[in-house]
Amino acid sequence: MGGFFLGRVMKKEIYTCITFLFIASIITLTIYWNGLYGPPVFDDIPHIAYNSKIFIDNLDLSSLKSAAFSQKSGVLQRPIALLTLALNIYTTGTDTFWMKLTNLVFHITSGIGLFLLARFLFARFYSQNNKPVSFYQINLLAGLVGILWLVHPLNLTSVLYIVQRMNQLSALFLIAALLTYIWGRVKIEKENNRGYWIIGFGYVFFGLMSILSKENGALLPLFIILIEILVFRFKLPTREKRRFKIFWSTLFLLPIVIAFLAIIFFPDQTIRLNAYDTRIFTLYERLLTESRVLWFYISLSMVPDIGRMGLFHDDFLLSRSFIEPLTTIFSIIGILALLTLAFVGIRIRFLSVLSFGIFWFFIGHILESTVIPLELIFEHRNYLPQFGLLFTLIFYLTYPYKFFSKGNSLRYILPVVLIMLYALGTFGRAINWSSEWNLYNSEVANHPNSPRAHSMLGILMHDNKVYDKAKYHLSIAAMLDNKSPDQLLRLMQQTITTEGTIQTDLFNELEYRINNYSYSQITVWIFEALLAQTSNHEVEYKRLFNIYEKMLRRSPDILGKEWQLKSREIAGVHSFNLGRYKEARDYFIFANKKQPKLMAFLYLTEISLKLGNKKQAMIYFTEGKKLNATPTTAEKKKMDRLSVKLHLNTSNHIEPGNDQDQSK
Repeated sequence: MGGFFLGRVMKKEIYTCITFLFIASIITLTIYWNGLYGPPVFDDIPHIAYNSKIFIDNLDLSSLKSAAFSQKSGVLQRPIALLTLALNIYTTGTDTFWMKLTNLVFHITSGIGLFLLARFLFARFYSQNNKPVSFYQINLLAGLVGILWLVHPLNLTSVLYIVQRMNQLSALFLIAALLTYIWGRVKIEKENNRGYWIIGFGYVFFGLMSILSKENGALLPLFIILIEILVFRFKLPTREKRRFKIFWSTLFLLPIVIAFLAIIFFPDQTIRLNAYDTRIFTLYERLLTESRVLWFYISLSMVPDIGRMGLFHDDFLLSRSFIEPLTTIFSIIGILALLTLAFVGIRIRFLSVLSFGIFWFFIGHILESTVIPLELIFEHRNYLPQFGLLFTLIFYLTYPYKFFSKGNSLRYILPVVLIMLYALGTFGRAINWSSEWNLYNSEVANHPNSPRAHSMLGILMHDNKVYDKAKYHLSIAAMLDNKSPDQLLRLMQQTITTEGTIQTDLFNELEYRINNYSYSQITVWIFEALLAQTSNHEVEYKRLFNIYEKMLRRSPDILGKEWQLKSREIAGVHSFNLGRYKEARDYFIFANKKQPKLMAFLYLTEISLKLGNKKQAMIYFTEGKKLNATPTTAEKKKMDRLSVKLHLNTSNHIEPGNDQDQSK
């Protein structure tokens, strides 16, 4: 059966792939077309609009490296994905249409990879069940799986949510690694030593490309182990068994040992359990909730109700205990039952496909749906795991049971109907994603208890001067998200802009939330904007900044290093604006210890002048210049102004003969 997969390249193999590519591309492009014109969403803004380093104007090594490592999205910074975004902008500009179209191309490419994978799996599993299968039937079955995956509504966020290119590329390279493993493994079965080199190349090159796109690539060894156990079943020619055992053990034990040591010695950078301080849930609550989330994913994969889908799922009920809500315990029991069935199915040929689908799905969710303190639920996490479920569904729907013996074509009718229904669902979602109005109105309609959905609709209405409705939705968001200051701060932004003041009860509520609940970098980000907005409103400005300082004092290390620095810089700027020079000096000194910056030195220079310490001002100014940083426009103006002040001060107060040295 190896001939069904990348054996000798024959004309019919090439024609098959071209035919699938053509059909898949036409269908997928058609149903996604409207959504390509949609807006950037959610994390697209900080990763693209606010990331100046990916706006490259040449392709020299320095610019490419700067773009690739311009964000700290994950442990390894995901440079491959960021580099593709930079190249997107370089070649097609900032129009998000082209970025989303590029995502769609990657999506179709992954679909082709899964088509090839499904061809091999169908051939092997049918062979294990002693069922004859033709070349035509294998292609048809694999085509059904590939197209079903391509048009599935649950995959839409991976395509139209631009920064989920990270997720897409990780999956694409992981699929490529699996295909090269299978290619090499088939050659080893035939005692062809080139198989070891093929596996080694694919494992190292595509594996690294996958993990450097997103950390999910680290799951590659587990997917390969699954394929080896259930598909190849470690069957080898006798003379190859010892060599393959050594090769296989080295290939897979080494990265597992490296990952284990990384978790032990660098837990903050890998599993980041300390980040639970910024979440509204504990590790225990997350694990309980994810049992229900996984069933939610399974249900949407099998019955993709677009009314239950959405960009935001922050309305998903948190599990506080095994019986709160009661569905938690049943979800856990159900997952244990599924895994038990999967283990039993390993030795039962007809159930081995079911085992494959279950294990594939759960392996795909090991990183994002277990202990790492990520947000509870996102649809794009199913991008690759869903393949296992869809492959299993098509296998059992189309299996040649006796019922089909007289009408073999009947078994393909239901999969075709499913493809049509799934495609219509994705087409409808793409229309919703075609504009901000459509998107956020549909989000609120489908998720009326989602704080983020109401917040985004409120912001959109505010920007379009529909102030009454904007306040309504922002108020609902603040009420629904009653343990976080974020939505409340957005409501205060809207209030100060439209009414010129902030009500006392909003301040009281903000103080209560700051004193009793956690905050994150998003809180600091919104606070910064609100402080700037209230700077001309003395009463609101002072009270707001006092609350901001309380927040920093209450949990000074709750943020990561970058945002610890940023939060103190913000505090330094506003302390200076309020004339609290000593406090401002302390904030900037703290920030400079973390990471020296020119602007911080310039503020310290100005603060020293305000406090009458001219000698210290000169020291700070000189230290800032030693950084050799290219000043921004604001820094250049500040430097020029301080240069004049320092020159006047030194010429008036320093002994004759020392002017020249000091001015240097």
